[in-house]
Amino acid sequence: MKTLKHTKVIRIDEEMLQTFKNMKLLNVDVGKFIRNAINDKLDKGYKPKEVEDNFSNQLKKAILKNKLKYIFLLTFYLLFLINN
Repeated sequence: MKTLKHTKVIRIDEEMLQTFKNMKLLNVDVGKFIRNAINDKLDKGYKPKEVEDNFSNQLKKAILKNKLKYIFLLTFYLLFLINN
């Protein structure tokens, strides 16, 4: 087994705390359980959520405010994509 050198502190809610306590009472190594869960997630090809750029966020807000502004911004954005 690898030598574990680093730590990470996380916050959990009351329900998770009770679950971990129950697991410990059942002689489950909670740290090993969490490490295995993370490794399984990574093995299955976990992909983090894509971060949207500021322009996309502004475009979404414009859609909600006014449809005419949306059409203008969409046209501008498409022209921007074509030119780059």
